[in-house]
Amino acid sequence: MNLVQRENYKTYVEYFWPRAKWLEDNCHIGTTDPLGEEANKIVNDPLMQNGVYNSVSRWTEGFNYVLEDLQNKEKSPQFHKRPDQVKERILKYKTESWTLKTWIWTYIFHRATGSGFSGTYDHGYRNSIVTHFGKYETIDEMIDLTRKWKRQKRSMNTSVGNIPPHPRKGQSVAEYMCTDGVYQAERCSKFVRANTPRSIRTTTNFLNEYHLQEGIKRWNFPFAMASADIAHYHPNNVDPNSMLMCGSNARDGLLECFERPKGMALDDFTDTGLIALSEKLGTTPAQHEDTLCIFIRFLDNVCRAGPYKNAGGFKRLYTGKRPKEIRVQRKIDHPLNEFMV
Repeated sequence: MNLVQRENYKTYVEYFWPRAKWLEDNCHIGTTDPLGEEANKIVNDPLMQNGVYNSVSRWTEGFNYVLEDLQNKEKSPQFHKRPDQVKERILKYKTESWTLKTWIWTYIFHRATGSGFSGTYDHGYRNSIVTHFGKYETIDEMIDLTRKWKRQKRSMNTSVGNIPPHPRKGQSVAEYMCTDGVYQAERCSKFVRANTPRSIRTTTNFLNEYHLQEGIKRWNFPFAMASADIAHYHPNNVDPNSMLMCGSNARDGLLECFERPKGMALDDFTDTGLIALSEKLGTTPAQHEDTLCIFIRFLDNVCRAGPYKNAGGFKRLYTGKRPKEIRVQRKIDHPLNEFMV
């Protein structure tokens, strides 16, 4: 089924995505200055050049810095961009001995504590204990470090990321990860060792089943993110091209791009929209789910680096509390085909 495109479909497909892709390839991974002459000529958008609107791939985004460090260490294409103290830490990692269970536990821990998100100078590493896990070989050692941080009253959460609700009354997320989280990683590692790879959505639902049995609120967002992490780094266990639950920002992003047909189930709508964008631009539904979360912030002109606004005057037209008005968009000087050369 083809969805009816809305005005911001072109904003995403012809303006935002190709510029973000250029910034990712040339500045975020490469060495081109995002505020230099070449970027000014090609991107020509102060919000994108000064904000965190420089990625279309999960592994390059700030919320994935720590996991990329743990997985690929000095072989990561972004290693040369890491701060010196992070580089020194990465070179001491012992993750080559980690089991699938250890990886899954780490993914859940990272997502449940906000993924180090800050949108500013320490983006990707804000209050992250997970970045220190690579120095250890076993979950028990990482639990010891977690409880040491807790005794020292060191924060393990970012105040900006999507922190889930406390599991049980009086139980912190860190304590959950030291107890229930270990069990969750064990059962999930067995679940994804099927004859055929599981889907991201099925894996998310599997992790939530335990919460429902225990009377704990669902952790849709962190479990979906962790399941997508398994898909990215362990594609034989979870299919990276499979469908997933959309977070609220990604849903808003899709509603800005497409009209939802009357009577169409929300999951069917988000699946159809993600597939349409994947076919148009490449990458996967999980990648676009992430990029749409950034896109909705772009429409809201969110930037912690200063009072920058997107150059086209783009804004929400159909979601949030924004007025549903049609505005004149700036002419796009660089069509998609030129950007993708």
